[in-house]
Amino acid sequence: MKRTWKVTGDTTPIEELVALQLQLCRLRNIDEAGSDLFFAPNYDSIIHNPHELTDMSEAVERITSAVKKGEHILVWGDYDADGVSATAVLTEALIAVGAAVAPYLPHRTDEGYGLNLKTLKTLAGGFDLLITVDCGIGNLEEINWLKSQGKDVIVVDHHEIPKELPPARAILHPRHPAGNYPWPHLCGAGVAWKLSQALFRHEPLGPRSQDDEKWLLDLPLLGTLGDVMPLMGENRGIVRFGLEVLRRTRRPGLRALMEATRVERQTITARQVVFRLVPLINAAGRMDHPQAALDVLLAKTMEQGQLKAQILMQLNAQRRILTRKILKEAEEKVDPALPVVFAFDKRWAPGVVGIVAGQLAQKHGKPALVIGSNGREAVGSARTAAGIDIHAVLQQAAKHTIKLGGHKQAAGFSLAEGSIVDFRDAVTQILMQDFVAANDGTSLSADAIITPRLLQWDTHALLQRFEPFGEGNPAPKFVIRNVPVVRVRRVGKDQSHLKLTLKAENQDIEAIGFGLGENVAGLPKTVDVLGTLNINTFRGVGNLEVAMDDVAPAGSVTITE
Repeated sequence: MKRTWKVTGDTTPIEELVALQLQLCRLRNIDEAGSDLFFAPNYDSIIHNPHELTDMSEAVERITSAVKKGEHILVWGDYDADGVSATAVLTEALIAVGAAVAPYLPHRTDEGYGLNLKTLKTLAGGFDLLITVDCGIGNLEEINWLKSQGKDVIVVDHHEIPKELPPARAILHPRHPAGNYPWPHLCGAGVAWKLSQALFRHEPLGPRSQDDEKWLLDLPLLGTLGDVMPLMGENRGIVRFGLEVLRRTRRPGLRALMEATRVERQTITARQVVFRLVPLINAAGRMDHPQAALDVLLAKTMEQGQLKAQILMQLNAQRRILTRKILKEAEEKVDPALPVVFAFDKRWAPGVVGIVAGQLAQKHGKPALVIGSNGREAVGSARTAAGIDIHAVLQQAAKHTIKLGGHKQAAGFSLAEGSIVDFRDAVTQILMQDFVAANDGTSLSADAIITPRLLQWDTHALLQRFEPFGEGNPAPKFVIRNVPVVRVRRVGKDQSHLKLTLKAENQDIEAIGFGLGENVAGLPKTVDVLGTLNINTFRGVGNLEVAMDDVAPAGSVTITE
């Protein structure tokens, strides 16, 4: 099988750290003038004024009026990590400014995403002002009904904007059509935090110090990483300063979650938040009700936090088992001839299909739609690949759906079971026009070609300056040419992983390739490797390690620009 590695930057092998930094900066559009903002961001320079968001003044004035009058505020959130953390941050901020507030999270299966009219009619007598977080921008009918009942609504959202905006008292959205906010990629919790910022700075509510708004940052940190937002611009500030807050968090619930997942609080990284904490918060809404996740974030004592954390651990264990089962069943339904991975089974739980879609999209390198059922209608999730705007694709097939929402990377939808075939055919036709199916080879990408000389601690120290890594700012990947191999072995329970000992200058470095065990056959004494340079910590001792995406005999892979 033909193998191709694409190098995004200059393909001249790099031997010096200065040249490597320059290449990585060019790839991230970091010029000399902006390097200080990227590498050593100042809070006031990277975090924008919240009043640059359209309607912010109106939202603050309406909330101020509610506080003065003793009106009841309901914060309506969502069941994923972004929605839960958005609900938590705004609830905490409203309590701090003296509001009478209650949070509400919908049940994924019973109520679905966004405002639910039936539930609103039940709750309407208990609130005067409704604030949506991480939802609401697409709830035209529901907000029209609330307006007819004399209820004001403030929408705090970041999802795709519909053709007709709902008649809310204020709409806070980083891409508001009437606005020009400097950073369009905030998550729902990020926008909720901007509202909290504005409330804390509002004189009639008793202005607080900048430290007060900073102490909230461990919550939008969770939403930003959980919703896979681009880690550039203001998001980089939210995550960078949010990690500092998380390392000394005052929240017993977050301390309990880190304790339960055996994460060192003082050194926690963005990657650990993504793979250790976010899945636990998401597990509540996927397997049961998201309230347990909100309870963790708002817990007042360690005892409360530990109790709820154990519930989330149990739910996440159940989620893993169910995910593996559905993934195996979905794989059997994949048609490799289609430009989309499409799988449906009415037995599949809606709370897990998004995870399965993400794994299938990554594996097959094409968009994936996985659909289950809530007993009334088909409910599905879509995840993207190959740079395709999956929400835009589904919008073109929206006539086949009952409900549709999301953004470029991910979308959720519901439809009648009888419409599934027509929906699949419509999506397939749309993608056929824009999507070029993968050829019969393997194509992987890297940022640069480096020599074995750069497999050293100083290189890792340089890479740390580019953290936090994530969407929009991925960990740099390298092609390392002509690396001598000292030792080769297969590892893992099923021997599916490959472990190499590489010779770099005057030291040996371990390299691990998960799922690459079959590559062991025929590997010569010198290889080319594509991967990242990491630290592997075992029993408190850290060692340099190459995490391999691929490995091949030296000179056997085609390198392209």
